[in-house]
Amino acid sequence: MQDGIQTMRWRKSEAQKYPEPMVFNQIYKIRISLWNTSYVFAEGTKIRVSVSSSNYPRFEANPNTGYPLASLNNETIVAHNTIWHDASHPSAVRLPVVQLSDLPRHNILETTEQMLMDFKDSASDGIVAEKMLYDIISSIGEE
Repeated sequence: MQDGIQTMRWRKSEAQKYPEPMVFNQIYKIRISLWNTSYVFAEGTKIRVSVSSSNYPRFEANPNTGYPLASLNNETIVAHNTIWHDASHPSAVRLPVVQLSDLPRHNILETTEQMLMDFKDSASDGIVAEKMLYDIISSIGEE
């Protein structure tokens, strides 16, 4: 659904002037923003959090050498990530809970109804659109 990134050599602040390499076996507290996003989860939904050293091509591949990313050096080092999650090093994913009534209205039902009408001419598309409309209305419920 969403991703964020933190290049560890630039972890201190946006005003940091020089990269600072990590120290082996030192634990670092970082925050990764998932930017502004919104997704409605049904009650009881489980989510997965994946941690990776790369999301190429969305973000430039990090060779983990400490050299600038645009360096002509072809050396790469495999990164080993550890997420600490014990009493001394708590980790968390914080997701706000927003009531449906607090969400802005975007006329999703009206847009979907119009799409259903547009697809009615094609039997297979009409069936798909009708099922989609039913699913949306069922998940939102009456307001």
